[in-house]
Amino acid sequence: MSVRAVLCHCRQHLEADCEEALQVLVREHLMREHSSIPPTDKQVQELVSTRAYDLQYVEVHVGRDGMAEDFGPEPY
Repeated sequence: MSVRAVLCHCRQHLEADCEEALQVLVREHLMREHSSIPPTDKQVQELVSTRAYDLQYVEVHVGRDGMAEDFGPEPY
């Protein structure tokens, strides 16, 4: 599963399914947590377009012992 994400300067991690949804989350976060300067649409778009990145979640396979299987080269 791949999502778009951004890390605010306050260290708050925000993520959404697409860039448009991420812009909504960023705007809400800025208005709630950094309300001294309300963001414009252009500022939100620029922030997301320059600082957002793709984040991919990987399924972890759990072995019979309940521990996550290690990744790496196969032993010879």
